[in-house]
Parts: sequence; C-alpha cells; structure tokens
Amino acid sequence: MHATILEKEGYSIKYQFHAGATKPYVVGNGNGIAVAKIAGTNDPASSIVQVRQDARILRYCDGLDFVPKLYQFKEIETDCGKYAYLIREHLEGKDIYDINYVSAGLLRQLELQIRTLHEMGIAGLDLAIISVETGICFAHNVIVQAGTPFLYDFGRSKHLVDLKKEEFDREKDEDWAEFSYILNTRKD
Repeated sequence: MHATILEKEGYSIKYQFHAGATKPYVVGNGNGIAVAKIAGTNDPASSIVQVRQDARILRYCDGLDFVPKLYQFKEIETDCGKYAYLIREHLEGKDIYDINYVSAGLLRQLELQIRTLHEMGIAGLDLAIISVETGICFAHNVIVQAGTPFLYDFGRSKHLVDLKKEEFDREKDEDWAEFSYILNTRKD
C-alpha cells in the first residue's frame, strides 16, 4: 500500500531499502532520485509521528551541509486511512559501518556535527542503536559520502523546545555514548 500511495503521488519506486517502521524507498519523479519515508494508519502508532518529526527536524536544519535536504512533506487521507510521507535528498555513499577505514578527520567532522545539532537544540540522534541483549550495533544513521559524514534520520530525535532541560541532557548524553561506540569500533 505504501508504494501505491507514493506512485499515486507521482513517484516511481526504484527499490525499498532496510525495512523499517517508516518504509524507506528510493524513488524517482523525473527530477532525479530521492528517498521517501512513509507511514500509515496500519503501521506502529509511532510511525506517523516519526515521519512528522523527521520532516520537522530536516526543515529546521535546512542549510546545514551535513543533513539531507527536505523536498516535500505531506499528510494525506485515503480510503485505507491516514498516511504521512516525506521526500528528502538521496545520499550516495556508504554506511559508516560498511567502511573499512574511517579516518580521525572524518570522526572529528562527525563530532562537530553532533555539537552543532546540540547547540541548535537537537538531540537523540540514534547514531548507533545497540542491542541490549548482544551489545551489537544493528542500526545507525551516519552515511559517508565523498569522505564527509551525513546524519540522515531524525524520526526519533528530540528538540529542546519539546523537553525539559534534564531530559534533553539525557538525550545528549546518549548521543555521546553512541559516538563513543562509533569512535571505539571504527577508528583507524
């Protein structure tokens, strides 16, 4: 159903990648390719909220060169229920965990990006989602394109205006713990 909605909105589906709650697709519409994230009534309850939040943070970060551009956000009502989707810039690159050599310079860039977002009041970046049971990182939101790290999924991020200071500080601490995990597992 998700693909059908995107197609009705004028996007051709190229492929779906790593299945998630927000059903990410690579799509085209005659102007090149982009990434679509879509969630609907039949998805987990938080999915539409995550698409909405992702679009909100991408809009707020407009102009930052390490965050993909948001092209469109839309909520629609169909016979099958409510849907929310966003279309954002597609990043050609590799996941930070798929790179054999991660330089100290790249890690410094990532650290500065995290600091910039924290100064802007954004935290809870899900840089490395680590399984409590196994201790293994199974999801991450850092892609490297032409030697530059990009943060690209803000669906679970938080903005300072929505939290008490101590809650925001906990989210920041979690970001730094996840960065430390990346640092200790990916450094050269």
